[in-house]
Amino acid sequence: MKISTILSILLILCCCAPCLAGSPEGRDKPAVVAQAGKPDKAKPEIINKDFIVEQLSKPSDGGQTAAIAFSSDAILFGYGSAVPREASIPQLMEIAKALNDPGLAHIPFFLVDGHTCNIGTDERNCRLSQDRAGSVVKFLTEKGRVPADKLKARGFGKNDPAVANDTEENRKKNRRVVLKAGFLEMQADQGKMCGGK
Repeated sequence: MKISTILSILLILCCCAPCLAGSPEGRDKPAVVAQAGKPDKAKPEIINKDFIVEQLSKPSDGGQTAAIAFSSDAILFGYGSAVPREASIPQLMEIAKALNDPGLAHIPFFLVDGHTCNIGTDERNCRLSQDRAGSVVKFLTEKGRVPADKLKARGFGKNDPAVANDTEENRKKNRRVVLKAGFLEMQADQGKMCGGK
């Protein structure tokens, strides 16, 4: 793996105090989140299948789930669009390979969560985040041959930011798709979903 790829991958522990304290609100939050993106504007770095499998198969503590976040640099969409750009196809194919890997066969399902920044109306952001998550699921099932019953698309709009939406750089970090290992049908973040369902 190139040093630039290693530098572009940010492993963070769940940053909320309830999660670290083991409170009920934090039980279903990701224990570890890997953030994937690119270090420069040249082209997106591809996070390989083995790294994705490793991240999603991390043991869970107290009901927490493992997750990997793909920044807007890794899974590209046009402005206001839910159609992945062609440059995203290699990353989406690596995700499909990972989800079809025998090392993840023990995971009953995966959540594909779409997130936006705070620019735009709540309604528009909710619809866009749900549509983007849905288009990723569609790609993974149709092109990546991931069984449809293993994937659940969810939209969060601007309701669950990774960082404060106070700069353009931070807003870019909030425009992301998060893939979670789904061990629990009810997730702690469910109340932040668009529609709260």
